[in-house]
Amino acid sequence: MSKSHPIRSWLGVPFATAERFHSPVLLPFNPDAPYDQKGPAPLQAGAPTWLEADNGFSEDCLNLNVWAPEDAADEPLPVIVYIYGGGFEMGANTQTTSNASGLAATGRDDTRHGRRTPLPS
Repeated sequence: MSKSHPIRSWLGVPFATAERFHSPVLLPFNPDAPYDQKGPAPLQAGAPTWLEADNGFSEDCLNLNVWAPEDAADEPLPVIVYIYGGGFEMGANTQTTSNASGLAATGRDDTRHGRRTPLPS
């Protein structure tokens, strides 16, 4: 069993905005925002109670969640990008399966995509 490390999280970080039927426009990172709540989930067909959409549903849902070991300092860390599935019909980064805090808490260096990008503190 691996040792658990404390983690930091940035939740609901908006990375772009898009008006309906328009291309997304990238947003700058705001280091002063608290990022302590998940962002809204995309609109879903049917009963999406399984999504754990704490902040509801919205078309303005271009946000991401980031987890990192708390003791990483300025050390470059591996980045794993998880894009939820759903065939453009269902899914969100608010799902339990999208929560990578457990992976960040392992403290393991598991680089699979070969690029390391430092996270803001």
